Amino acid sequence: MFVMINLFARCKEMRSAKTLLILLLLMYPLNIFALDFQSALKAAESGNSEAQFALGIAYYKGDGVNQDFREAFKWFLKVAEKGNAPAQAIIGNMYFTGLGGIHNYQESLKWYIKSAEQGYLEAQHHLGLIYSSGQGITKDYKQAYKWFQKAADQGNADSQYNLGILYQNGTGVVKNQKESIRWFQKAADQGNMFAQYNLGVTYQFGQGVIPDYLEAIKWYEKSAKQGYAHAQYNLAVMFENGIGVKQNYTIAVEWYLRAAKQGHSGAQNNLGAMYGEGKGVSKDYIEAYAILLVAQANGSELAMQGLNFLQEQMPSYEINKAQARAKELYKKWKAKSEE
Repeated sequence: MFVMINLFARCKEMRSAKTLLILLLLMYPLNIFALDFQSALKAAESGNSEAQFALGIAYYKGDGVNQDFREAFKWFLKVAEKGNAPAQAIIGNMYFTGLGGIHNYQESLKWYIKSAEQGYLEAQHHLGLIYSSGQGITKDYKQAYKWFQKAADQGNADSQYNLGILYQNGTGVVKNQKESIRWFQKAADQGNMFAQYNLGVTYQFGQGVIPDYLEAIKWYEKSAKQGYAHAQYNLAVMFENGIGVKQNYTIAVEWYLRAAKQGHSGAQNNLGAMYGEGKGVSKDYIEAYAILLVAQANGSELAMQGLNFLQEQMPSYEINKAQARAKELYKKWKAKSEE
């Protein structure tokens, strides 16, 4: 089964102030770090914005001081109130996550908007995520479109991908497959694995373009190599069935395994079938049965067909071994998928 992913990229970013802060550390010049803490504190208390920002980062990270999100919030807020866009975005993020002791979606929205209206890309992207998810506010796809568009125009790959999704579904904007593909392409060219996957689906099934299996495989492979399970699964299916590529069971097994380790039930089902039939691997009913049990536990409705067949072929002691192996695989792959 081939799946077109219809999710907004990187929604976890909304819950992670750390992600935003790391970006800011790379982007924001902080010469104050050359000073010792007491000198920085004195400068900050005198109103030096750079020192205040530096103290916010120091307290947030626990760099040279005990980690203290409340203190970090205090210093970031001072800078944000002076109109500093990166600080405003951080305050928006800390209100959103509750870091700093206050969890307030409305305040989060207020500060994100202040930052975004100054053209700050990260704030624009996060506003798009907030409005599209409806977390803490009423969903508003038109607002999501507005902010994703602004961030996308500045080159943000995640916003470009999400803009593609909005055009694809006609949410917040008139449905437009060509525009969807155009934004997927921009994001994919920057390495966004979700956009790369969706381009693969687009080219495989000719959704707004002439079907092109070679292009589909190219984009699936780019996404799969970044670890995206859906792309790994689709690539494996194409190699198993020789769709647009020379049939190769060994390569199919490799990609099924990568996706299976991430909890992809379809890949687990197909991998179990490969072991049961000896396609790309040595035939191994115990391993096949074990993998199919894991697939079934993860929601695969097809797994039962394979299990029923294998039960007729296997003695009870082999089934017992397979059940023990399934517990081992389930635990191992579950831990891997949660990394």
